[in-house]
Amino acid sequence: MGNFQRDIKRMVEEVTVPTDKLDATVNAALKIAKNKESSTNSKKRNYLAGVASIFLLAIGSLLISTYLLGTATNEVSESIFHKLGDVGLQRMVEEGRVTDLSLEAVDQEIKVTLEEGYLDNNQLAISYHIEMEQDIENVSFELFVDGSSVGRVGYTGGAGSSSIPIPHSDIFYFEPTKSFPVHPELRLQFHQINQVQGDWSFSFDLKKETELYEVTNYAFKEDHNGQFFSIDNIIQTPSRIQLSTTTKLLADEVSDGFRDQWISIVAVAENGDNVFYTDFSRSSNTEHAYAKNHFPDKLLETVKVARGIASNSYKIVPYFVTYKGQEFRSDYSTGYIWDEIAAPLEKGTVLEMASPIKVVEIDFGKEQTVVYYEMDATLPVFPVIIDRESEQEYEPISFKHQGTKVAVTYPKVPEKKSIELYMYDATYQVFSDLEIEIELK
Repeated sequence: MGNFQRDIKRMVEEVTVPTDKLDATVNAALKIAKNKESSTNSKKRNYLAGVASIFLLAIGSLLISTYLLGTATNEVSESIFHKLGDVGLQRMVEEGRVTDLSLEAVDQEIKVTLEEGYLDNNQLAISYHIEMEQDIENVSFELFVDGSSVGRVGYTGGAGSSSIPIPHSDIFYFEPTKSFPVHPELRLQFHQINQVQGDWSFSFDLKKETELYEVTNYAFKEDHNGQFFSIDNIIQTPSRIQLSTTTKLLADEVSDGFRDQWISIVAVAENGDNVFYTDFSRSSNTEHAYAKNHFPDKLLETVKVARGIASNSYKIVPYFVTYKGQEFRSDYSTGYIWDEIAAPLEKGTVLEMASPIKVVEIDFGKEQTVVYYEMDATLPVFPVIIDRESEQEYEPISFKHQGTKVAVTYPKVPEKKSIELYMYDATYQVFSDLEIEIELK
C-alpha cells in the first residue's frame, strides 16, 4: 500500500492544500483501496486511475471550499464592522452585504484607511483605521453626497486630563439616508486628527440596500386605567428597525429604590425562539425623559434596534424597573450603584428576587448552554451568567416558554465552580396588557 499512497500524493504534489486536510483525504482514499485489496493485479492499475480521478475531483472541491471558507472567515475576523459594529452590521458582514473599500490616504505623516462601507435607507456606515503613534483624542471629517456637503462631524474622546482616547479603528455613522440615491457618489474628507490639520480625502460609491418597509400609526394599546402604548411609525431595513413610540404609564407606589421606565424588545425567530434585543438606543425630545423616579405624562421616543436576525416579527412591552442600591454624587453628575443578587449555577439554585427565579435544569451543550427556570413568565429580563475568576459574562441570547418552565439559551458556558448567576436586585411592573406584536412583510 505504500506505493499506492506515494502514487496518489505524487499526482497532487503541485497542489497547495492544508496538510491536515490532504492527509485526511489521502487516508480516506487508502481506506477505500484497502477494502478492495482482493482485486486482481490486472485491475489494480485501472482502479488506481479511477481512484486518482475521484481524488483529484475531491482535491479540487476541497481547494475551492477551503479557499472560500478561509477567505470568508478571514474577512469576518478582520472586519472592523464585525469587531466594533452592532449585531445588525455584524450580520451584514456575515451575509456578504458590505463593500470592501480598501482606500488609503497619507498626509502629515498620518495614514488613514477606509476599510468597509454599508448603506441602506436607515444608515450609512464606514469603517476606518488611522495609523499614528499618539493616542487619538479627536477626529474631524465631512461627508459629501453627489458633490454636496451633508455635514461636518467631529468625534472627541473627552476634555482635559480625563479624556478617553478614540480607537485607531472605528466606524463613522451617518443618518438619515432615505433620501440618498441608489448609487450615490460619496466623498469622505478628514480635516483634522488631534491637532494636526490635513487633507485625507476619499471618493467612492456604494450601492444602497433598497429593502425598505415603512408604516405609520401601526398599533395602539390602552388598558382600563387609561395607560397606553403606541407604535406610531416603523422603518425597517436589512440592518435596523426604527420605531417611533408613545408611552403613558402610571407607576405603583414604591417606598425606596431608583426607577427606570423601559421597554422589552424581542424578535421571534423561525423556530419560535424569542431573541433578545438589549443593544438598542432610545432618544426623546421630552424634557426629563429619563430622569430617575420622575417621568413625563407621555414619553415620546425614537427607538433604533440593530437586526441581529432576519426576523419580521417582534414583541414589544413597556415596563418599570425599580432597583435597590445606593446613590453617589460627583462634581459633574449623580450616579447609582445597583445591588446584586448572585447564586451558583446549579440545579435547585434560587435567586431570591421580589419574584424568585429557580434553576430546575441545566443543559451544557457543545455550542450553547440552556438553563431552565421556574419564574414569573411576564418578567422581561433573565439572569446573567458570570465567571467570577475571569469576570467574563454570558448574556442570555434567546428564550422559549415550555409549560411552567422558561428555557433560556446562553453562549457556551464552562462547567466550573466559579460560575454564578446574577441579577440586579429589583422589582418589575410589566404592562402585559399593552404588549404590541409586530408582523412586517
